[in-house]
Amino acid sequence: MTLRNDWGVDDWFSADDQNDVANAINQNTADLAAALTALSGKADKATTISAGTGLTGGGTLAANRTLAADFGTGAGKVCEGNDSRLSDARTPTAHTHTTANVTGLDTALAGKIAGSGSAVGMWMGTTLPGSGTAGVLYVVPPS
Repeated sequence: MTLRNDWGVDDWFSADDQNDVANAINQNTADLAAALTALSGKADKATTISAGTGLTGGGTLAANRTLAADFGTGAGKVCEGNDSRLSDARTPTAHTHTTANVTGLDTALAGKIAGSGSAVGMWMGTTLPGSGTAGVLYVVPPS
């Protein structure tokens, strides 16, 4: 039933009229509760999305927003997949690493014989000579 909106001061209203008003209020309350549930957790349209380093775009949620990569070669720019810098062969710069920087190297070297001195030559043969010369490394490979 459609509710009247033209009531006068001396108008009489029935129990049905009262029930219609109560039902309308109850329905409005239910609709309001559903609306509040639907709106809970939603971001306010004044919320701003800011593009950080390497991105462009953003803005408030009053409209759809897009963030995009900011491609280029300067600081704070993003390098594209086809950028020649990703495959540019370069001469390595001089640098050092400790043995701890190489996975497993310290373990592999543990227990090895520490050498000293220097060799000025190398001799390789099938049998060792009867006498040797200082500073020459003699090698007999396994047969």
